[in-house]
Amino acid sequence: YLESEYNKEMELGNSQESKEQYSRMFPSHKISEREAAIEEYLIEYSSSAVDNNSGVMGVGVLFGNKAFLKDKESYSFYSYFVDGKMTQMIVGDFKDYSQKDYYITASEKRDTLYTAPYNDQNGNLVMTICKPILFNNNVLGVVLVDLDISHFDEMNEIDVEYKSAYSNVLVSDGTIVYDSKDLKNMNLNITETYGNTNSAEAYQSNAANSQAFNIKIVDDDSVTMHHFYSPIEADGKVWWSVIGVSDTDVLSAAN
Repeated sequence: YLESEYNKEMELGNSQESKEQYSRMFPSHKISEREAAIEEYLIEYSSSAVDNNSGVMGVGVLFGNKAFLKDKESYSFYSYFVDGKMTQMIVGDFKDYSQKDYYITASEKRDTLYTAPYNDQNGNLVMTICKPILFNNNVLGVVLVDLDISHFDEMNEIDVEYKSAYSNVLVSDGTIVYDSKDLKNMNLNITETYGNTNSAEAYQSNAANSQAFNIKIVDDDSVTMHHFYSPIEADGKVWWSVIGVSDTDVLSAAN
C-alpha cells in the first residue's frame, strides 16, 4: 500500500490538488488529503492487527526524519489496548527512537529483526518483530510488532500420556523464542540444545526443505528424543513448531 501511494506521489508531483486537513495523530498539524488517507490506513491496519490477533500486544509505525510528512521531523505511533479500548500513543521523537537497537539494526540490515524475548514494564515476556519500511531501496522507517510469548502456551497441547513431551517455537534461523520445558533455552539456537553434531546436521539438512519432518536426536542431557517439526509461515519466512517426545515414551506408546 505504501509503495503504491509513494509511486502516485512521484508520478503526480506537485500537480495534484489536495484539500488540507488535520492529522489524527497530531491534531494541530495540517496534512494533505493523500497524507490523511495514508495515516488513516496505517492507524486502522495496526489497530486491526492488535484487535484480531490475541498474541499481538501492540503495533508501532515509526517513520524516519521527514520521511512521511515533509515538514515534520518525527512521526510515530503505537496501537494497543488500554483498559479494553484501542488507543494510539506517540512513540516519541525521531532523534530518540532512531537510536534504539531495533531501529538501527532493522534499518542497516534492511531485513526483519526478531529481538530476544524480554520482560516489558508490566513483567510480560515479549518478543518484538521489527521490519523496515522500504521504498526505492531507501529506508523510510520501521514497523514493529510486540508479541506476547505466553500466547505460545496455546500450542503446548500435548498428549498427557507423554510425560516427557514439550514444545518449542523457532524463528527462521533456528533461534528458540518459546520453550515449554525450560525458559533458559530461549534465545539459543535449537542446535545448541543437541548433544552431538549428527543431531544438528540432521536438523539443518531437513529444515532447508521447509517441509514438515521428524528426526531422532540426542539432547544435551544425553536423552534420545524424537522431534516433530511443523512449518509456520511468518513474514514470508518459515518458522517452526516443534514437539519433542522421548524415545522411551514413543516405544511405550507403540507397545
